[in-house]
Amino acid sequence: MTYPGLFDDGSLPWELADNLRSLNPHWERKPGPPLPSFRRWIFTRLQRLLTSGLTPAVVLRGPRRVGKTVLLRQLLEQLLADAIKPEQILYVPFDEIESLQKLHDPVLTIARWFEQRVLK
Repeated sequence: MTYPGLFDDGSLPWELADNLRSLNPHWERKPGPPLPSFRRWIFTRLQRLLTSGLTPAVVLRGPRRVGKTVLLRQLLEQLLADAIKPEQILYVPFDEIESLQKLHDPVLTIARWFEQRVLK
């Protein structure tokens, strides 16, 4: 079965797939960017939401330059430290990947690619 936005073999356009792999170095057991050790108050709440099983996804939004990306990266590192399999974590900064604009439904397309190519 094929899906809109995916090639017949279930792959994404090369540029997009390459961007996603580079944004998720943990898939290859490589370290991510250095992070500050200070954690904001909401860290614990977000961690609880992600690990309690109450929600399959969490959306974090807010003004630019307030620390959303750092918070997400810290959560990602904590999940890895808590023995979550690296392949089960997908990080996609939708505002940073220009090739996403070419996809009709980027969230669903990436989710299907992730399921087929990374989770297998």
